[in-house]
Amino acid sequence: MREASARDTSRARDRTLESRATACRLALRVCVLAGDDPGEPRCEDDAAWTRVWNLFYPAEAYVKPKKPAGRAHSHTHTAATMGGIDGDEYRVSEAMIEAFERDGYVHIPGVLTDAEMAEVEEPMMRFIKGEVLPEGKDLCDMSGAVDRTPDEYTVFNAMLPRRYLPSMQNNVFERRAASIARQLTRGKSMSIDYDQLLAKRPNSPDSVFAWHQDLAYWPPLETDPATTTCWLAIDDSTVQNGCMRFLPGSNKEPELRKHAPVKIGGGRLDETSSHALATTLSPADEAAVRMVPINRGDITVHDQRVVHGSGPNNSQGWRRAYVLAFRTAEMVNEERALGFSHSHNDEFNWDAFHAWQEKEDAE
Repeated sequence: MREASARDTSRARDRTLESRATACRLALRVCVLAGDDPGEPRCEDDAAWTRVWNLFYPAEAYVKPKKPAGRAHSHTHTAATMGGIDGDEYRVSEAMIEAFERDGYVHIPGVLTDAEMAEVEEPMMRFIKGEVLPEGKDLCDMSGAVDRTPDEYTVFNAMLPRRYLPSMQNNVFERRAASIARQLTRGKSMSIDYDQLLAKRPNSPDSVFAWHQDLAYWPPLETDPATTTCWLAIDDSTVQNGCMRFLPGSNKEPELRKHAPVKIGGGRLDETSSHALATTLSPADEAAVRMVPINRGDITVHDQRVVHGSGPNNSQGWRRAYVLAFRTAEMVNEERALGFSHSHNDEFNWDAFHAWQEKEDAE
């Protein structure tokens, strides 16, 4: 009788522990995925994780499990069904493909391991330190006036680093990103269109990358427009240091939005004042914006029409990113035939741009 009672007590304790474990998992999910507010805590530190654990497991006898890695975005673009590294490739889940098609962007976690990050980070620092110098306007500030010097840049931008440092070509990120581009476009033949290094200086309130659609910078060609721009976080990308932000679904708008050169301070609003173009958001747009903080080694992928940008870096450290953009091989060939390589030294036909804008205004 006493033995049966002990078994019952043990079973009751097991059921209690299981209930607590279930409650803890649910609480953690709420904590990690809580709300759409990008400023809302998401249990990103050990102290927060410990508070959740202790809420349900006050006894010291139980071993606390490891805190889950990474930040999950509130709309579960990463969590639904996870992909993963497979040698030089990365397996993309169907949920990721559907999110990309629906919203115009997707967050893909853990594309590079921390050890692999050095293959991208080390050459990037050669550009930031001035050891490798892109020609002309391929080194510029995407948030400041064109006459700024590199030590004044707040959004350091190096275009086409693979051209200026060929040893970067065929790195591990390039190989994984190529596999992701192919899968997100459901098997299309995708080629590298351009690459780009972006670094936001610490404590730089003007290091804002204006709202824009990538296609506003590019010739409006009729070839297959499939685009996958892979944005790799070299540092943890947070709301505080200026993570990517998107207007989901804007990729499905029938017309490209109106853009204009960014006005710098009290300067002129024309193509000579800034390297950047910008569009405006309505109050309804502002309410729909999603901030997408990601971890070092994660990427976001976006298409050419989704409205996106990033906020200022108000942190104590750099916020660095490496961008690889893929388009269909036919589109890349057509661009190059027109002399368009995505270099900022390419001759941009501003007359055609303004004529297109006037046509848009008239309609």
